[in-house]
Amino acid sequence: MATGISIYLKGIEEFERTCNHVVKYMDEKKTKILLEQATLVKEGIKKTAAEQQKGSVNHSAQKAAYAYAKPSTTAYPTVAYAGIRPKKMPHAHLVEAGHDIRRVKKGPVVGHVPAHSFVLKTWDEMKDQVQENIAKGYGTGIIEAVGTSASTPSESGGGFGAAYEAAKGR
Repeated sequence: MATGISIYLKGIEEFERTCNHVVKYMDEKKTKILLEQATLVKEGIKKTAAEQQKGSVNHSAQKAAYAYAKPSTTAYPTVAYAGIRPKKMPHAHLVEAGHDIRRVKKGPVVGHVPAHSFVLKTWDEMKDQVQENIAKGYGTGIIEAVGTSASTPSESGGGFGAAYEAAKGR
């Protein structure tokens, strides 16, 4: 004769409510987190352009740097952009990567313009910091979301409130 084991989870409804609250809270907060980091990269691009040799190209790069965040839809995730605005500096790819000089369209190469990398140099310098800031922003947001959810009274005696207070004290 087979015997069964019954497991009862106390507070599962509260856990589900907390999880749903965290998802909604972070859905609103993630665009802000990503936009802050894109703006940080934009300022880095402007600084890098100012530090490189003086000239109209660097001034154009400083003016054309931008940051933009696009909220998520049902088809696409939240995305943040930072870079050089193509309409303000359509030749940015030539400056970034360098290019050959030709006198006629398919003629021989008579020289080469060296690369003046604004975007790639900035990203290489800031990549670790941006990734760390995003992780911190998400971690803080989740703790805040659990805290706002835990502040509501529960039937089970407040299991998540104690967990939130412990996490907040770290």
